[in-house]
Amino acid sequence: MIDATGADGRRARGIVQGPDTYGTTAVIAVEGSRRLIFEPAKPGVLAPAQAYHPTAFLDFLIPHGIQWIIEDAPAT
Repeated sequence: MIDATGADGRRARGIVQGPDTYGTTAVIAVEGSRRLIFEPAKPGVLAPAQAYHPTAFLDFLIPHGIQWIIEDAPAT
């Protein structure tokens, strides 16, 4: 789970969960590499969400047991 606050003050919470952390990590590493080979990103140091579309990547993980949602985060 992660909470984020935008420059405009809006808040959101992302939750990703699944059954097999180590197995999922292997799937993420292979798919991330595959995407960078077949869909090259701009050069330089990038966060994964800058290198490829984040929701498409998360959707790819659904058949591997991953569930994800983005919801409004509670105010602090």
